[in-house]
Amino acid sequence: MSNNGSIELEIKQPKKKRYFGIATKIMFVAFILVLVPLLVAGITSVKKFNTTLGRLNDHTMGDIVKVKIQLMESAVDGVAMLSDSLSKQPAAITTLRNIEKTEDIATVEQQLLNEYLSDIALSNDGLFENIFYTDAKGVTLADSISGQSIGLDVSEMLFYKDAVDAGEMVTSEVFASPNSGRPVVVISVPIYEEARYIGLVGAAIEFNELTELVTRKDEGSAYEYGIVNHQGLMIANSNRELVLNWDLTQKTDKSEAFFDELSLKGEGTLPFTYDRVDKYMSYKVSGINDWFLTVTANSEDVYKDAVATRNMIVMMTLGFLVVSLVTSAVFGRSMAKPISKLSKTVEKVAEGDLSQQFTIKKTNDEVED
Repeated sequence: MSNNGSIELEIKQPKKKRYFGIATKIMFVAFILVLVPLLVAGITSVKKFNTTLGRLNDHTMGDIVKVKIQLMESAVDGVAMLSDSLSKQPAAITTLRNIEKTEDIATVEQQLLNEYLSDIALSNDGLFENIFYTDAKGVTLADSISGQSIGLDVSEMLFYKDAVDAGEMVTSEVFASPNSGRPVVVISVPIYEEARYIGLVGAAIEFNELTELVTRKDEGSAYEYGIVNHQGLMIANSNRELVLNWDLTQKTDKSEAFFDELSLKGEGTLPFTYDRVDKYMSYKVSGINDWFLTVTANSEDVYKDAVATRNMIVMMTLGFLVVSLVTSAVFGRSMAKPISKLSKTVEKVAEGDLSQQFTIKKTNDEVED
């Protein structure tokens, strides 16, 4: 109260404080309530998709391995059945018995056996390098290649020794044929008469023909197929440069040694690096000499669909983020602008300017009310 009795009204203006604007707060709330869950959902979806696609690819490559094994085993089983049948061929047994008694073979008998074996070989479209009979001493007496191997002594060759020692059918490892020098696998069956060994029949399979069934690369396929023997050596592959040149038991400047893992598990998948390229392999041991069938692909080819889908999800998530931020900013400004204008008007009134007028555009919301 003043000395003359009048009342003076003193309006104190509040101190201005730094604060986040309404638009900023709205954007922050939108980020916490909408954008963060959206980001989390996007990242989770990508991870789950990659995991699911990886499992699907494992199954796909694993199924291919099983099909390839069935192809190879079917071919070898067919030859095994043929060899077993030849070991029971009456004409051959008669000839071997006569040789045992006279140590001689009639030209006519020999010619008939040659023609018989030749017809079998020709009917199998190049699968056989040779089909032959030996006497009890391991000397070839008939073959399917016009008598070219007759007289050849194979008694010191491993396939012959293994079959005679086992007394039953044996499938050899891959070796160079003494006739052609090409890689062959021999299925050998010892022949007995009344428990007495009188000779052997052998079917030398062209290994390149056999593995062509397995390792032939389909046009446009990203997969390479291979066969690894029980010693860890790549003995067949879609990439011919790797054949007999890649030993999975040895660490080289191109690859780590990982054959022990294959041997331990027998079946599965594994990532590895070869010549600085990340690769992915599915493998399974077969019933033939413990050979492993492998299916290999570059990792970028295996996961290219996953990468493309991940990128799409990331782009969509970023798009939603931008749209949400822009929307939040627009709505925040539409709310903050009239409130800010009202605040300035109130400040001027507080300063004593009662001429201020405040109008709000029609907004159809609480601000207008």
